[in-house]
Amino acid sequence: MTMQLQLRAALLSLLLAAQLQPQSGSSTIAGSIKDVTGAVITGAQVKVVNEESGVAFTTVTNQTGLYRLSSLLPGTYRVEVEAEGN
Repeated sequence: MTMQLQLRAALLSLLLAAQLQPQSGSSTIAGSIKDVTGAVITGAQVKVVNEESGVAFTTVTNQTGLYRLSSLLPGTYRVEVEAEGN
């Protein structure tokens, strides 16, 4: 299985686990990026795009594969992940 396919599978599980808090004035999306074997992906580029406005926010996963983007306006977001792999 290619790294890109593994990241897509990890992204699907990530999307299901992403936490939004639309009740407040701002929202947070946080999660972890892992491959299909469960190994964390460090240094992955995470891009969160507001579907309505097209505004994008980016961050990088830390040494434990975690990322967090705060102060987002409530809305529908698309999460994209890129990482180099073998």
